Amino acid sequence: MLNHNLQYKVHIEKRPNQYLKVWFGCAISAVVLCCSPLKKNSPTQIEIKPGEVGIIGYGSLTSRESMQKTLNRPYKGIFEIVRLYHWERNWYASMPNDGANGYPRFYTEIEGQKLFPRNILYLNISHEEDDSINCCLFIIDSSELSLFAQREWIYEEVDVTDDLSVAVTGGKVVAYKVEPQYEDTFIASKTIKDCAVRYSYRKTLEKAFDNLGEEYKKTFYRTTIPFPKGILMEDKKESKIEQW
Repeated sequence: MLNHNLQYKVHIEKRPNQYLKVWFGCAISAVVLCCSPLKKNSPTQIEIKPGEVGIIGYGSLTSRESMQKTLNRPYKGIFEIVRLYHWERNWYASMPNDGANGYPRFYTEIEGQKLFPRNILYLNISHEEDDSINCCLFIIDSSELSLFAQREWIYEEVDVTDDLSVAVTGGKVVAYKVEPQYEDTFIASKTIKDCAVRYSYRKTLEKAFDNLGEEYKKTFYRTTIPFPKGILMEDKKESKIEQW
């Protein structure tokens, strides 16, 4: 851009009336690009065929391996990095650590004693008009959506088709937002007895970042409200159920 501006300045000296507007246009464009809040880019079109649905992964579902465990099959469809607008990412999803719905009870050991936090925290999205996050879009058969509903049992589906940096045709895209009764926005004042983040869950995220790239990882942490210190735990589980 600097080289272009210098070129226009040379032309202005020779033929000012012809090039003055061009120079000002380029200068204003540069300011807008540098200073404007994040907006949607020129959209790329993604088609969702009849009988399909798109899903947004913004946490463990950014791991292809984790997602395939839920599908119980290899996934060979699109796995597109996109931007989700008007939503913030946080750790406000608070799942009761009581072994319900097929989940094991998680615990950590402190001085030889088992500690079972009352709740386990997971990633969540909350509607926030001026925010946006990076995430992944994949497409499954509509009949497989129930598998994710079982996995994400404290969450509810929200239609985010119109909030994406890509144009979607033919169908809808959903994301999972925690249900109000399982949302805890006061985690900053909690201790590990109240709630915890599983180290194995964070490890799943880090493994996904290895495939998605360093820039994705940096953007993830930049667009995520962090959990408080002192609640990340080396987790163990009572059950041998394979967990995400």
